[in-house]
Amino acid sequence: MKFQPPKGTRDFLPAEMAARRKMFEKIRKVFENYGYGEVCTPAFEDFELLAKKSGPDIENEIYVFEDKAGRKLGLRFDPTVPICRIVGTDPSLPKPIKFYYITNMWRYDQPSAGRWREFWQAGIELIGSNKLEADAEILAVTSDC
Repeated sequence: MKFQPPKGTRDFLPAEMAARRKMFEKIRKVFENYGYGEVCTPAFEDFELLAKKSGPDIENEIYVFEDKAGRKLGLRFDPTVPICRIVGTDPSLPKPIKFYYITNMWRYDQPSAGRWREFWQAGIELIGSNKLEADAEILAVTSDC
C-alpha cells in the first residue's frame, strides 16, 4: 500500500519550506513595520460560531467533527471568525486594533487547479478606526507586501 497526503493537501520539502519561510518573514516584516501584532488562534472553533458567519450550510464546505466531550467543532476556514471572537470577547483591547496572521486554513471543497483543502493565508485586520487613513494604510501594506 502506498500512502499519499490526503486529497487536497501536500507536503513541503526543505527547499520549498526555505522559500516559504523567507517569503513569510518578508511579509511579517512589512506587517510589523506598520505596527501590526501577530496573533495565532486555535485551528478549530465551535461550529455554531463558524456557522454564524456563513450560515449552517457551511457544514458541507468545511471540516466538522465532534470531540470526545460531544462538542461540535470545525476547522477554521477563514481568519475573520476567530479574530471577531477575540475582539468581541475582550472590549478592553485598545483601539484601533492592528492584528496580523500567517496561518493555515482548511476547506472541504473539491480541489481543483490552484485550490487546496489545506492552504495558508496571510492578512491584517485594522479594527476600530473610522478614519480614511485606515483604508489607505491597508492598501499601502498590501502594496508593500
